[in-house]
Amino acid sequence: MLDRDLAQLAEWGVDHVKLDWHPVDPPTAARIRADLERTGRPMQLSLSNAVRLEDAAAIAPLAETWRTTGDIVDTWESVSGIARYQLAWNPWRTDTHRPDPDMLQLGWLRDPTDPLAPARPTRLTQDEQRFQLGIWCLLGAPLILSCDPGRLDGATLGILTDPVALGIARAPMLDSPHVAWASDGVEAWVRLLASGGRAVGLLNLSERPRRVRPPWTELLGDPHARVRHAWGPLDQTPRAPDPEVELPPHR
Repeated sequence: MLDRDLAQLAEWGVDHVKLDWHPVDPPTAARIRADLERTGRPMQLSLSNAVRLEDAAAIAPLAETWRTTGDIVDTWESVSGIARYQLAWNPWRTDTHRPDPDMLQLGWLRDPTDPLAPARPTRLTQDEQRFQLGIWCLLGAPLILSCDPGRLDGATLGILTDPVALGIARAPMLDSPHVAWASDGVEAWVRLLASGGRAVGLLNLSERPRRVRPPWTELLGDPHARVRHAWGPLDQTPRAPDPEVELPPHR
């Protein structure tokens, strides 16, 4: 049955197919991949529900994206917990195969378990929304909105369309991010870029504001490096990093 459905999707010109079953097992994924190949149309395959980490080596060659977690919700606990877990998937993160930490929790959302429930604003603060988008961009993860696009306000659009963050998201996946430095509840995630530069994300995972002095030369790899800030000044002129950085808590 599924092979006929995929053939029909190919005839309609579909480019991306997401299939959801549980548990996501390698034999079924391999059969689906073979059915896709027989259609003769290159269609991306996205797998859901969560793939088990122990199946990553078998699943990764079969799908362009695959879910790594259960369903995300718009709480700090959900978003931050999923973000931290993504580093375990680094060995299977490439330009053409991306672990998927689930959808962005920005904007006006609906309860996916109750189609009759009214839309409501995300429960994430603006700092938490920037946290999610920033980490997803560092990871090169799929950026999929789950909100009502007709109700995006200026602040949310500003978060979603920041050119520095999106530039990192679009950069070739030469390297996965890793924790390069940690101090007092703050972590610095670093990812090498094709340009020779580095993307650095400072994450305050504590419950309180933190003022930190990151080892910039170590993180940026160059004592004379200049930086551009996501959600920073409008002109985005590269400049020397501030010796100290004030990081708000997630609240």
